[in-house]
Amino acid sequence: MKYFADAMEAKLIDMISSEDYSISPEILMERAAYAAAEFIKKHISIYHRILVLSGNGNNGGDASVAARILNEDGYNVSLYMPYYEKASELALKQYNTAAESGVDCVFAFRPECFDIIIDGLFGIGLNRNVTGVEQIMIKQMNESEAKVFSIDVPSGINASTGNVMGIAVKAYATVTFGVMKAGLLLSPGNEYAGIVHVAKAGFPAKALERICRKNFYYEPEDLVLLPKRYDDANKGTYGKLLVIAGSYGMCGAAELCAKAAYHSGCGLVRVLTDEDNRVALQENVPEAVISCYNSKEGLCREDIIKTLDWADIVAIGPGLGKSETSAELFDIVVKNVKVPMVIDADAINILADRGDCSKVIKNAVITPHLKEMSRLSGKPIDAMKEDMVRFAKENSSDDIILVLKNSRTVVANKERAYINTSGNDGMATAGSGDVLTGIIAAFMAQGLDRFSAAAVGVYVHGLAGDSAEEHVGQYSLTATDIIDSLGEVMA
Repeated sequence: MKYFADAMEAKLIDMISSEDYSISPEILMERAAYAAAEFIKKHISIYHRILVLSGNGNNGGDASVAARILNEDGYNVSLYMPYYEKASELALKQYNTAAESGVDCVFAFRPECFDIIIDGLFGIGLNRNVTGVEQIMIKQMNESEAKVFSIDVPSGINASTGNVMGIAVKAYATVTFGVMKAGLLLSPGNEYAGIVHVAKAGFPAKALERICRKNFYYEPEDLVLLPKRYDDANKGTYGKLLVIAGSYGMCGAAELCAKAAYHSGCGLVRVLTDEDNRVALQENVPEAVISCYNSKEGLCREDIIKTLDWADIVAIGPGLGKSETSAELFDIVVKNVKVPMVIDADAINILADRGDCSKVIKNAVITPHLKEMSRLSGKPIDAMKEDMVRFAKENSSDDIILVLKNSRTVVANKERAYINTSGNDGMATAGSGDVLTGIIAAFMAQGLDRFSAAAVGVYVHGLAGDSAEEHVGQYSLTATDIIDSLGEVMA
């Protein structure tokens, strides 16, 4: 598990390191620049012509120190500071030190004359659109053939949200300091950042944990968080999951959800679906118990409640439709369920018609994509994209874990946030969300708490998609391929 920070949190880490742990800004800057220079040297040649672009804030100071270090190591370095007269005291000090140590200082920005550009124009503090001369400079960088390395964040990317502030540097790689920045994980910032290297920059571990411990992302070693398996277990040990899915003539989503749950380790899966789907599900998911209602004859409330009482976890929504029968079924479930739920797809759309979901739903994981979340919250998609993490936290609660699905999915409650880094474009295919629902519900059935099941489930889902991409490519990837790759990922 690795932490991430937004811009304000990153500034707090800087301040705490100096004020509470007596590490001066100059020392932090020296360590950060050394780490950046060491990373950059692994990707360049001693024969490359390097231009270091130093802005007027601390990010520019980091860049100037990196220029001095590279110059002392024998690299061909030129340094350009466009706003010398506006530079902060520390940035100006580092620029002058670099100049005095022999770095070639130039007074015109000509990126076409260089092979490598080190971008230190803007740092994490950017909160306005880039205009004027800076806009032209970034455009010139992007149009040049130079390989660009950005310091902390690509100039023009919002460090908290990943949004492009008018225009942004398209970096080959980004060296960020101390802790990952949210804007380097979220789209489109992750696409502009290129290769991201989190460099140790001298921040005390306690300062990082104090500020960032509730915001995190996973890496492959975190698969140790998967539900445990036991030598003396039986199928009941790994939970009983009820999947309420599939309407008349729509059995595919129910099948995908149930299969994904079994492939994710669930012990027993029962599918409650329309009678029309019985034969297909019995043939395609023989491991599952199939219970049915007849939408043409109406629902039997007592039978549904009895089925609910069987389950440890309930997943509802895939392929359910929005018919009167589906809406009635949903209402019976939410009024009588006594165990945690995963709510997805059509169940979310039905829920959106019920008004304030916090008054309807308790003890649940909800998995909307942005359009579904727009219906649920009444907020436009653009408003969500302004700050996905903040929006997800504000629209979740202790009762509702929100899985806000996008190219970079966010899992949140009021206090914690997880940003997913696995997955690929090929997963934008029919049934992918149904598979995710099955995975999350299976992990809950095996004993993970709702937040952990959602975060680990999203990560595993993406890893399975990445594994499937290696076998079939993005164009041909299907939801079934994701299911088929679950075993490989979790093994």
